[in-house]
Amino acid sequence: NLEYLTRKSRILLLGLAINGATSPLAASPIEQIGDRYIVHVPELDLRGDESLMDILLMCPDVITLDGRTTLDGDPLANLYGKFVIRFDNVEYGLDYNTLLHNLKAREIEKIQVCLNTDVMKGTGSQKKVIDIHLRKDVGAVKGLEGDYYAEGNDKKNGRGTAGEKISGRVGLFGDTYGGGEAITSVRYHGDNLSILSHVEGNMQRSAFYGAPTNHRSHEGAKVTMSWDITSNDNLMITATQTYTRYRLAGYIQAGNSQTGSSQASTLSIPNPADYSRYYNVEVDYLRTLSKNGASMLLTLASDHTGDNGGIHMSDIRSDYGGIYADGYYKAAYHNRSTYPYTILEFYFPLFTPNLWITAGFEGGLSHERDCLVKETSHSDYEDFYAQADLTLGKWGFMIGDRFRRTNTSNHNAYTLSSYYHINTHRTLQASFSQQYYNAALGDIDQKPVYRAELKHTYQKKNFFLSTMIRYIDQDLNVGQVKTFNFGNTLFWHIGMLRLTAGLSSYKEELRKCEVKNGSLNKSETSEKTYLSEKINSQYFVFKLAPQLSLPSDWRLTATMLWSTHRNEEGLSYAPANLYAEAAVYKTISRHWLLEARYHDIAGQHLGNRAATIGCTYYF
Repeated sequence: NLEYLTRKSRILLLGLAINGATSPLAASPIEQIGDRYIVHVPELDLRGDESLMDILLMCPDVITLDGRTTLDGDPLANLYGKFVIRFDNVEYGLDYNTLLHNLKAREIEKIQVCLNTDVMKGTGSQKKVIDIHLRKDVGAVKGLEGDYYAEGNDKKNGRGTAGEKISGRVGLFGDTYGGGEAITSVRYHGDNLSILSHVEGNMQRSAFYGAPTNHRSHEGAKVTMSWDITSNDNLMITATQTYTRYRLAGYIQAGNSQTGSSQASTLSIPNPADYSRYYNVEVDYLRTLSKNGASMLLTLASDHTGDNGGIHMSDIRSDYGGIYADGYYKAAYHNRSTYPYTILEFYFPLFTPNLWITAGFEGGLSHERDCLVKETSHSDYEDFYAQADLTLGKWGFMIGDRFRRTNTSNHNAYTLSSYYHINTHRTLQASFSQQYYNAALGDIDQKPVYRAELKHTYQKKNFFLSTMIRYIDQDLNVGQVKTFNFGNTLFWHIGMLRLTAGLSSYKEELRKCEVKNGSLNKSETSEKTYLSEKINSQYFVFKLAPQLSLPSDWRLTATMLWSTHRNEEGLSYAPANLYAEAAVYKTISRHWLLEARYHDIAGQHLGNRAATIGCTYYF
């Protein structure tokens, strides 16, 4: 499935930063630009030990409903895309739960949140992108002492200095649900070379109402090397590997038909484990073509996924003396998929320094083997895309289009956006986009979705308020859904208190349909007949996240995410109605961070109440 791929454009904002074409509010906490908004973390007036999840809760959009690992604040996200996390536009690929709670604000320079991703990010299935850019002028902890950031080799407020060339962290965590986690990150930053390595491992035991206990273990490793070959040439190489194992405690029954009796005897065989693996290698070459910031990007990369498990018949016969399973054993399987791809992109000014063009080509192959249905599929795609960004004083305009050709269909995805800086503190942004996605797994007939959005942002150093109105029209496999969303988010820092709060309302209309020819038949496109019946629903999502900074480096936090009841007939994913968490953090001598968290997820049966304790050493 080619929609598995999520790709990107890297050099648009790099060029804007080089030639100074960014908006006048570049130093403001939230900057609206083109098809995204940018959260400038150093301008958020934070302590520095806030987690990535704490920062994402401040975003204008509802990004999460479970407060832990699922970045899909939009209740329809599973049907047309969730948020994915990237670092410097390279897919993260490791465990989100580890990242969301252990990456700290002091390490982040800015976060780009891109919702209309089809043109510049090239994502399929309408995935939305959170792109994180790390700070390059400060170590993991040595730049922090109280409420400030150290920058470069200078001192700020007369305290502290910037980090050394080598920094990192080692962390250990455990929870009351039998889970454990260990992480190690090391970062080297030299004059021309920087290397970031990360290794993580975790395990979890979970049970559901007397069912067999599920044992899960996960290991992951990631290395990124960035080398400035010359002042105009940069080479970045990223390698990622993950390995995950699942096993249900208990036994399966294998029958012995060789007994000659009418009743075949049985023997209990340990439940087999399931394994999944993921590998990614990406090479990016970035060439600066001129002093005005014109650039070229070349990317060569490949993803590989594989999963296997079950028991082979020969293993049962040899290990259990002729005993074999009469339909009760878990059949062995081994699926694998490979996705090589390449990107060539140019970024340059046209006629005037205020007009910049991004133009590129992206192409890739897909090789997928499914042993359960005994099918191997091959497909390919070629994308041609272009985007123009124009700034005229307080005004900014963006228009982009991506033409995708696959071996089954052709289509265009486009996006339009404009923004206006009313004054130093207020910005108004409007956008419209058309995207395509697969409404059902295996359905080759891609469906369009239309999104219109209007945002207003008011911000100061210690306060910002974002208001958003959004309309989405999409054709799902269950019918046509129209969604109207109105949301508000504010952040306020006064004294020891930092408060994040937000309220979003959703009103949906589902017009059901009957599907003919079977949408899961890969050789046929689905035909729909819309019914006169309409289902309407309205619900609200509320978020509240206060934190107190106390003397002696203590910090208390609380988080509540509450979603009211809604009509779930057209939705395949129903998040918990309530997520609540309380946490306490203690920093010791700027190197040790101790933490204890307790969460309660109403409506969830696995891990609904759990306490977590842990410590992290920064060096």
